[in-house]
Amino acid sequence: MLIQLPLSALHTLTAETTAPYFGVTPADAYISNDKIEQYVMDKDVTVIEADLAKVEEIVAENGYTAHAGISLGYTISCYSNNEEERYSYYTLQGIGDVEEQYVLLDGRMPVEEDEVMLTDITAEKMGIVVGDSITYVMADGDRKYIVTGLYQSMMNLGEGAYLSQNAKPSNENLAG
Repeated sequence: MLIQLPLSALHTLTAETTAPYFGVTPADAYISNDKIEQYVMDKDVTVIEADLAKVEEIVAENGYTAHAGISLGYTISCYSNNEEERYSYYTLQGIGDVEEQYVLLDGRMPVEEDEVMLTDITAEKMGIVVGDSITYVMADGDRKYIVTGLYQSMMNLGEGAYLSQNAKPSNENLAG
């Protein structure tokens, strides 16, 4: 059983054919714990990880296996070749045992700490192809990421990015 704690109104989205276009994994249950705003205000991912572990523990106590995860959203400016030409896209990152599903168009999912995947629309606007790099301007300093793949999304007018679970974005950029 996969349990996912969504951070947006997509918690009602359950159609297996539509969910991947929104970066949502079809699941047996979607749970909200009314702490979403507090997570964003506290900007402490360790609290989120502890709550995910607690969900898995409670489900296990009731005789089921659960995989709890969440997609965090960050608002981060970035640029490719020209530091003066910055873009700001909603960037997602899976936390916990989450099996994200995306409609991959080219390349692969990001795995390493310095890897990112862009939507096809974002890549086109930035003039980026798989293998190029972008620089995120985070609250605690600039960080360079290699673009490993392009995916299609219906969220945010098709614009956005997805960081690997191993990336360490600044919690100050956490948006939801």
